[in-house]
Amino acid sequence: MKWGDAVLDDVERMRALDRSALLDTVGAFPDQLRHATVIAEGVDWPTFDPRNVVIVGMGGSGISGQLLRDWARDRLDVPVDVVNDYHLPAYCGDRTLVFVESYSGNTEETLSCFEDAMMRGCQTVAIASGGELVARARQRGVPLVMIPDDLPVPRAATAYLLVPLLVGMEAVGLAYALDELREAHTVLSGIQKQLAPTTPTDGNPAKQMAHSLHGTIPVIYGHGLLGAAARRWRCQLNENPKMLARDDVFPECNHNDTPAWGESGNQDLFSVVILRDNMEDQDTIDRIELTREIAFRNARLTCEVRAQGEGALARILSTTYVGDYTSLYLAFLKGMDPAPVEMIEDLKKALKARRADREGQ
Repeated sequence: MKWGDAVLDDVERMRALDRSALLDTVGAFPDQLRHATVIAEGVDWPTFDPRNVVIVGMGGSGISGQLLRDWARDRLDVPVDVVNDYHLPAYCGDRTLVFVESYSGNTEETLSCFEDAMMRGCQTVAIASGGELVARARQRGVPLVMIPDDLPVPRAATAYLLVPLLVGMEAVGLAYALDELREAHTVLSGIQKQLAPTTPTDGNPAKQMAHSLHGTIPVIYGHGLLGAAARRWRCQLNENPKMLARDDVFPECNHNDTPAWGESGNQDLFSVVILRDNMEDQDTIDRIELTREIAFRNARLTCEVRAQGEGALARILSTTYVGDYTSLYLAFLKGMDPAPVEMIEDLKKALKARRADREGQ
């Protein structure tokens, strides 16, 4: 099959666009899992029997909490909540284990939640590469996971933000995670060879996916274990190639999203990516197959990404890994450096200026 623009088979051309070397960072993800495990195992974890777990984080620092929540759903006998906001839920207290994550350590919503956790007496763990969060954690004597500070963007730090959550769950006796981490490293190391920039498009699923999605508005569907994985896909498409994208989940999408595929009149602008688990029950299989047949027939294209591995963690990360590479290749097809997110930075500056004006009145 002809794949059009040869940019994705021109490694030097891609590297010239990739000024922050995100290709190398994504390629190192399997080894980052191993390195992050070593870092997390060196932390003095609290001795604690939590009633609930809350993970705080925004954007690239927050997606790890959502992935962890999906992983934990069938493992933990306590609830796990994720906060992407300024304040903790009302139920948080001295029986709550709170992980506060900010790659930069300066995210204002996350710092607000850190202070909230301190005020409520929560058992708190901070995860950051530096910044104000590290300073406050050290000042308050809070357990601190110091992660590398040389990654180009927070969304490239997922391994270092996710693994401490898993190791922390095992350290406090909530779940066993280290065996799954080892399997995930093995599975992703194998996948990386397929997805790498040196693998030609004809044998590279992520490059093929990028060509297929180019010029469309992708809608990513997950289900069960892969709900947050679909969100990760959407976020990576938003930030790396700067594409509008949506995410949704089965079976909920069949109770609201599905009718729009038959009536809106612009379905040919959209592509569909369905993340498939190798542990699907027959009801889910039937639902996805019939939705493809009845609703998604109007999309420009529909494609699937299959999870790999036995453990839940490998299945989650094997699907997100394809999305990470696909988003980079889409940026290169558009002739852009995937790293900069000027609009996010502009918004932060505008918010800071408006707050200063308000406080000065």
